[in-house]
Amino acid sequence: MAAAISDFYLTPEQLQEHKIQGIAENGFKLDLAPVPKKLGLIKSEWNPETVLVSFKLETDNELLESKSLNAIKTYGVDMVVANELQTRRTQVTIYHKDTTFKVLEIGENDTKID
Repeated sequence: MAAAISDFYLTPEQLQEHKIQGIAENGFKLDLAPVPKKLGLIKSEWNPETVLVSFKLETDNELLESKSLNAIKTYGVDMVVANELQTRRTQVTIYHKDTTFKVLEIGENDTKID
């Protein structure tokens, strides 16, 4: 789940030298830039033999599947470990580069992951 935090960032030009002292009458606006996608470079430029696994978390199961399969196609990852937000502690779907997938589910008596 922590990987989603790295999807956006403040550019060096946006960073303030000092703490922001207060919120203006009109509120506070924060513009984040998307982090450049470098995932595909791992296999194409760094190590073609790497087994590359990426992670997806979505709130919509249809988006989860399409984005996971797209990561395999676009970035050349071998596998995507995917969670739907609502069932993230009990269920994971693993998409493999041959587009087969398996849903793994933790039962009520099993230890849940926090």
